[in-house]
Amino acid sequence: MDRVVLVILALLSLLVFSVNSRRALTNSSMSSTFLGTSLCADIAKPLLNIPASAPCDRIKWNLALNSDARSQKPTTYKLNAEYGFHVDNRTFVTSASTQLIGRWRIVNGSRKDPTEVVFQLDPDKPETISFVKLDDNLLHLLNSDQSLMVGSAAQSYTLSRTEKSERTAPLISRPAASRSAATVEVFSGRTPCNEFRRVLPETVGPDCQKVKWELSLYRDARTLIPTTYKLRGTFYRERLREGKWAVVAGPKNNPRAVILQLDPDKPGGSISLLRADDNVLFFLNNEGSLMVGNRDFSYTLNREALRAVQLEGLSKPRKMP
Repeated sequence: MDRVVLVILALLSLLVFSVNSRRALTNSSMSSTFLGTSLCADIAKPLLNIPASAPCDRIKWNLALNSDARSQKPTTYKLNAEYGFHVDNRTFVTSASTQLIGRWRIVNGSRKDPTEVVFQLDPDKPETISFVKLDDNLLHLLNSDQSLMVGSAAQSYTLSRTEKSERTAPLISRPAASRSAATVEVFSGRTPCNEFRRVLPETVGPDCQKVKWELSLYRDARTLIPTTYKLRGTFYRERLREGKWAVVAGPKNNPRAVILQLDPDKPGGSISLLRADDNVLFFLNNEGSLMVGNRDFSYTLNREALRAVQLEGLSKPRKMP
């Protein structure tokens, strides 16, 4: 009799263990963290509950997205936003921080592109924060009209994943607007330094933390066919980099993607950028994948308003902002 009781108790223990194990598996989740530093523009403040009068020129984003481990469906998110201002290029003073917690969802397709993947935080609230998924490693903040938010020569609105994934997604390119018919376009930004050790022939020192860029693209005034470019910045302070540029076809998995190639006739020294829309460019590595940034900088260039006086002086190196 005692043996029967022991067997029954043992079976009950196994049953309870099995149920608890299944519950643990069901309740387990995966988390991906994305970091970045953006401008503290007026359009971004209400999204993060930042007071309009707060001293703020930068926002440091820390976004954790949780998904169900089995179904991989979105569950919850946690967003920490630290905001403040720079006294100088190296000194950041924190004003305050804000935290948002809630649920998120994935929307397949948008008004801009039916093939896009968009992440929405608190989709049922009026002030929804939305990011377009560039690939498994990069997210970019969207305006309320679902256009890419445009940064400045200092910061962008791209968030980079901390645990870099080797999986890549088809590169996106949004339909061009009428502004792309300009004969001169200027893009600028600051990027990390490390990835360019493999991409550029220029020597990159171990202490290099960021790279400043200003890229001017010229087209024929009549045909709008790409002609020449001028590139200046950290690597080109003493002498501008100049040459020809072209629009080349995207990869096989997304031939619609618009790729800009500087010096296409120089395979060993060319630079490739994805034109996501008329206002934002992303650097590509030698394998044609998007480069992944860090908490401070992404590999993003933002379009500037045309500055006739500055454009006339591009033949001479000048100090970058």
